[in-house]
This record gives sequence, C-alpha cells and structure tokens, in this order.
Amino acid sequence: MRTLVPMLALLAWMTPGRAHACRCQEISLDEERARSTAIFEGRVRRLSPSGGGGPVRVLFEVVQSFRGADHEQVEVVTAGTSAACGVSFEPDRSYLVFAQDAPEGGLRTGLCSRTRPMEEAGADRAALGSGVIPVDIADRAGSEVEPRLQVRPRAGCAGCRVGGEDPGAPAAGLLLAGLACVTRARRRRARIR
Repeated sequence: MRTLVPMLALLAWMTPGRAHACRCQEISLDEERARSTAIFEGRVRRLSPSGGGGPVRVLFEVVQSFRGADHEQVEVVTAGTSAACGVSFEPDRSYLVFAQDAPEGGLRTGLCSRTRPMEEAGADRAALGSGVIPVDIADRAGSEVEPRLQVRPRAGCAGCRVGGEDPGAPAAGLLLAGLACVTRARRRRARIR
C-alpha cells in the first residue's frame, strides 16, 4: 500500500493533460443574424492554409447573399483546426456561411457560428428567405462600350453566364438591353413627331 500511493501520484503527474476542444453554446438563428456581418450561400473554390495549424483562408463563390456578401467572390478566415473552433471546409462543397468582421480585417467564421454544409442547413436556409445573387460589374480596358456584367462559371446562379467565353466578346445580355433601349427611344420619337 505504501508503494501504491506514490506510484499513483507519479502516474497522475506523468499523464498528459486533456486536449482543449472547441466548446460552443447553442445559438438561435435570430441571435446569429444579429451578430453576423455577412450571411451567404457559397461554394468553396480555394483553401489557403497558413501552415502549422494557423488560420485557413477560404475563397467562396457566392451563390446567394442574405447580408454583406456583395461580390461574386468572398474570402473568409477560419481557425486551422476544429480544436481551435475552425470549420473544416471542403473544396467544391456548398455552405451556408455566417461570418463576422475579423479584428485583423476581412471576415471570419468558426464552429460556434451556424455555418454548415448546405445539406445540413435546410431550416436556416428556409428561414432566411430570398437572398440576392451578387454580380460584379467591370470595365473592359480600352472599350467605349458601357461596363458589362461578368458572371463567372458556377457563380451567382451557379452556372449562368452573361457574355461569352472570350473576355473581348460583347455581352449578349447588354446587347439585347441596348437594342430594347434603342427601340423604345425610336418609338418615343415617332410619337412626338
């Protein structure tokens, strides 16, 4: 018995401590909406880990925005491990993302948010209602044509395109809109005469 007590004490001293895991409190959708800067459905296009378990930068193509994701692509930072509350995003998978402003700038998300794969986010997605499809407008260098809409493949409506494959090709949607404007203007002029 005398040797058993010191051996147990030595064993307890030598046993490694528990690993710290991410602990989260359940948060309602209303609470999450109130604290989130950006809420969107997005498809992971690129993961950029910083190495050594540091933060991971995740580039999303935004399919639908409910708040704050006003561009076709948005970058979000998460911790590098689930023990540090990082979300384990997978390339080419769609997620409902709830993100907040990061202290270092940009957006961040984690396991304690309601961020989850789309197949697990049905109730939240339904409660959010209709979002918007962000479309970035860009000028073509050296062109007298108005800026055209550019939708990347699988962005926005997850596959539609305005414009051709060739960046120099005119955008079909803008051409049709321009023709409609010219037709209306001619009709107005005809009525005035």
